[in-house]
Amino acid sequence: MTKPRFSLNPATIGQCDFEKSLEIARQAGFEGIGLRHNLLADYLGRGRTPAQAAELIEKSGLTTTEAGFLAGWMFHGGVPLAGKRARSGESREQLLREMEEFFQLVGELGAPPLTALVATQENGDLDQAGRDLAWLCDRAGKHGLRIMVELIGNAPLINSVRQARRLMEAAGKDNCGLLLDSFLMFLGEFDLDEVSRLPGERIYTVHLSDAPAGKARGELDMLRDRLFPGAGAIPLRELVQAVQATGYRGWYTVEIFNPDYNQRDPLEIAQLALGGMERLFG
Repeated sequence: MTKPRFSLNPATIGQCDFEKSLEIARQAGFEGIGLRHNLLADYLGRGRTPAQAAELIEKSGLTTTEAGFLAGWMFHGGVPLAGKRARSGESREQLLREMEEFFQLVGELGAPPLTALVATQENGDLDQAGRDLAWLCDRAGKHGLRIMVELIGNAPLINSVRQARRLMEAAGKDNCGLLLDSFLMFLGEFDLDEVSRLPGERIYTVHLSDAPAGKARGELDMLRDRLFPGAGAIPLRELVQAVQATGYRGWYTVEIFNPDYNQRDPLEIAQLALGGMERLFG
């Protein structure tokens, strides 16, 4: 088996700013790090520049592995919300400007794939969703970027690997792939046979976190209930095996939004998270 590569999504250590998250990821032993819109906005809002952010990343020795997030693009012509989950009266022109600014920034910071969350409330026609995704991929492609669809198991439409694959195929774009998040998949079918049948080159990133064993899937909170990999009920080792069967050799990222972890020492949290992922491959 090819040695897996591990990345830290800074949401896991949400008590840290952009600079500190780089430091903690490096100290804990990660090779990669995700980009978070809120952390970058805060960093740039303090008078820093994209060039300074790029310099910090280069000095850390880390590879940028993903950028998040884009939401609200389904059934809205593909026009996304950059780094926010709900519209609040923004004009189309403002949303397009914010999208382009985010694309430009991500391109300057290593051009990792961008996470595109599926609709969690709205439902509609799959072909229309595919056209919206195609539009988003075309706009990202002008910046040399890729879009990865993140399915959510309890979403009304894109709630399984099968549906996510259908959406990706409906879009028909070469710069379109999937983000497989273990926790979000566990909210739905969690069909490992479907995972193993995916084209490995169309899996752009895999997120690993766990869920409490004593809680029904329908009661899980997609943010607060995430645990260290291996600390709960999700069959993560089997998921990793199914992913490996596709030929995937990309990044495995830990992404945990647990507020209890954010009250603890961030280096300890990062080290425990990395250790949990490593044991899945042992």
